[in-house]
Amino acid sequence: MKLSEMVAVLRSKNAGPAVVTFDVVFRTPEDFDTAERSPSFAVERICEALRVDVSDVLFVGFIRQALAYKISVIRPYVSGSREDRDVYGCAQHPGLNDLEVV
Repeated sequence: MKLSEMVAVLRSKNAGPAVVTFDVVFRTPEDFDTAERSPSFAVERICEALRVDVSDVLFVGFIRQALAYKISVIRPYVSGSREDRDVYGCAQHPGLNDLEVV
């Protein structure tokens, strides 16, 4: 099943000028449990889907109380810099949409 079919919320946003965070909120406790057990959520797989280096990960984890998964990474460019193409960090998550959760 694709991740986009299991979630109520899938978004990215700034967590300061140099960090972007990704929020994945699952629809049901069963979907959360499936994701938590899935090798698809190994940090290397998530980083591959997001096209970021594992060395840039600041936080990663499942949060059962919120039925959520969160990962925060260092931005390749500081928000608002000349090289930045997404000042709000809100267009960084599409790589997760098609993640196959097994």
